[in-house]
Amino acid sequence: MQMPMYKMKLRILVVVQTIFAIAFLHFTTTYGQSNADTYTEIMQLGQGSVGAITWSPNGQFLAVATHYGIQLYTATFQKYQHLTFPTALTQGSPLRIDAIAWSPSGDRLAASGGGEQSDNVFHSFVQIWDASTLNPIVFITDVYSDKYMFAWHPDGTQIATTSLGVKIWDAAGGTLITTFETAATSTAVAWHWSGDILLGVTSTTVYLWDAVSGSIQFTLHTPDGGYYSLAWHPDGSKFALSHYEKIEIWEIGGTEPIAILQGHVGQVWALAWHGDLLASTALDDTRRIWNTNSNQLIKTEDNLDWAAFVTWKPDSTQLAFADTKAVVIWSDPAWQTIASLGDYTTAFAAVTWSPNGSKIATANHAIQLWNVLNGELLATFGDFGVRSVTWNASGSQLAATDGSRIQIWDITNMNLVLAIPTPVVDIAWHPNHAQIASISKDGQISIWDAITGQAISILGVHPELSSRITWSADGNLLAILGQESVSIWNVAQQTLEHILSPVSPQLIGLSWSPIGADLAIINGISVEIWNATAGTLTVKLINQQGTPLTAVAWSPRGTKIMSGSIEGQILVWDITTQAAHATLNVHKGNVTGLTWSPDGEKFGSVGLDARLNIYQVIPTLPPTDLRALYAAYNSAPITPVLHPSVVIRNHGNTPVPLSEVRLRYYFTRDGSADLQASCTFIPYYPNGVLPDIIPEPQACASSVIVETGALTVPTATADSYLDLRFTDGTLPANGYTVQYILSVNKADWSAFQQTNDYSFSAFGTYPLPAWDKITLTRQGAAVWGAAPQ
Repeated sequence: MQMPMYKMKLRILVVVQTIFAIAFLHFTTTYGQSNADTYTEIMQLGQGSVGAITWSPNGQFLAVATHYGIQLYTATFQKYQHLTFPTALTQGSPLRIDAIAWSPSGDRLAASGGGEQSDNVFHSFVQIWDASTLNPIVFITDVYSDKYMFAWHPDGTQIATTSLGVKIWDAAGGTLITTFETAATSTAVAWHWSGDILLGVTSTTVYLWDAVSGSIQFTLHTPDGGYYSLAWHPDGSKFALSHYEKIEIWEIGGTEPIAILQGHVGQVWALAWHGDLLASTALDDTRRIWNTNSNQLIKTEDNLDWAAFVTWKPDSTQLAFADTKAVVIWSDPAWQTIASLGDYTTAFAAVTWSPNGSKIATANHAIQLWNVLNGELLATFGDFGVRSVTWNASGSQLAATDGSRIQIWDITNMNLVLAIPTPVVDIAWHPNHAQIASISKDGQISIWDAITGQAISILGVHPELSSRITWSADGNLLAILGQESVSIWNVAQQTLEHILSPVSPQLIGLSWSPIGADLAIINGISVEIWNATAGTLTVKLINQQGTPLTAVAWSPRGTKIMSGSIEGQILVWDITTQAAHATLNVHKGNVTGLTWSPDGEKFGSVGLDARLNIYQVIPTLPPTDLRALYAAYNSAPITPVLHPSVVIRNHGNTPVPLSEVRLRYYFTRDGSADLQASCTFIPYYPNGVLPDIIPEPQACASSVIVETGALTVPTATADSYLDLRFTDGTLPANGYTVQYILSVNKADWSAFQQTNDYSFSAFGTYPLPAWDKITLTRQGAAVWGAAPQ
């Protein structure tokens, strides 16, 4: 059978990113004392909240802007390219994106918005990219905090922006040319096709300027306010103006509108012409298309998420609307939805890892279910403003609440299986049983049967406004977080055991230890650990940076605590030393949720910046002269070929004969077919600085032997092994071998499930990290790693 092409054409690990295609960045940093663990970001999921959208003039691309950058889609709605904002715009708080537009010729793309930059001052900005190279070329900044809209001059030489008035900028150099003053803040600006006339609007007044002299040629005024957005008709003979829930059509110099389009029942927010068709969105959650020849409504959809942006494809066959969570495409002639571009999220409210470690559930406007192995968004469901989400013990169901009801979902088919109408602020599934505990805002604690939906008992009432509820690991105790205290309840006896009352309470979150009766409580800048059985404070972990903490999670083995802060940092505390040995700058703004994987080898975090971040925990291993470095060359969960990529490092001061060394990788055979092993190699660059041209993988020399075998005592995660050994060669002092890319496949090319393999891990940073689930022996004696047991 012919060997697969990808096996013949192995390529080097991608540098400065993780092995996951969806990852946008990675970093590996060792913190604190020498025995501190290493934390490697392996995934960033979610693209942020949609800020604005625009079609390119040639109709080939749709650009979607979020505070993380701009995603370009092709005309068939396939992801094409991701543009990132310059570092100067991403070092402060999350960016607010207000507008995006191509230059009239399509050679440049610009986005505007605002944010707190690295100088801790709030700025508005316009960033311009070259459309051919996708490189940022011009940056315009303005000290202005309100919504920052802009419009290209028809010849592309200038940009007009909203401000206290309207400012005109040189689009090539970013310098300010002039300012047209208004009596109040402007909310929209639009050039006439001739480039000689400029429209601007404030809440009460529409201004028409001579764009050359800056003189006011025409104004409209309404003392009641309500003006917001405007748009020129393509032929320049008239313009559309939103006035509260009405759309007014005006001719230049007119004293009365020539038409009024009525039907919206909320402030009209966005307008877009194409010929005589006018599209509109409003705060009434409707989207409409009008024929302005007949002034008739020809299409409407109600009860949708509020869309802040609308853009026509240049050939008028398609129309795109954007809310914060998705971009929806309508198509002519029936104007039916033909595509919805998802994966966009608003600020996350909660995050939780599945019991089997394969999925993560997050909550914001809905429930999102993510595949942790490859970062795929599996489903979005329960669109009802979710604020809390929790798994059952088997990982087959999720319970969530929006504050007015508890919903239980079967994640196999994403079906709603039960709805319990009850006003609650938080819920928690019993660790081992089909029971759900809930806490209402007024402190009522209820226990529900998760199968029938019936109330089992009302446990009691927490004496103050409450926000969190959680079970102890054994399911015997419940902790309720109030504004100033935490109550501990014995569920079986239905008794209040203790009320924990921290001094100067600023209580935000809590987390039970997985072993024993300790409870971690966030109190201002501290994590307090209380013995819930005795009702006493035992440890106080203080954030030395002085920033208030917002979330907390205890590791599955009970040895670490994570806490998140209002400034987006995650602290990892060692319980033994009672010190924070890692500070990870992860999010922009509040960390709203933290979760550990069941095996403690990964953790996830969510924040107000609409990001889900996943980290690999790489434990620091005991010192030894020889170490095995590893990354998964092929990280696919199901694959016909296993591709561990390994390097042997010598930390010692004397050379080591390679003939004395054997490396072993452990895996499950997943079948009975014969195994075939091979080896290629590439140079290893331990400092991470690679040459411009990376050598192609070469076949290993005859002195390098790769072979497979079966374990005498198989385990659940390993029944076979892949050995790397040598007949000659020397590993120099303080040196490395080359990077060996090992391969093993079955004779029938059937698939392996590598996620249940002992030595497999999906992380793939460069340089390769040390990995103790691969073993090294020297002259038959174990010198590195631990074999499966």
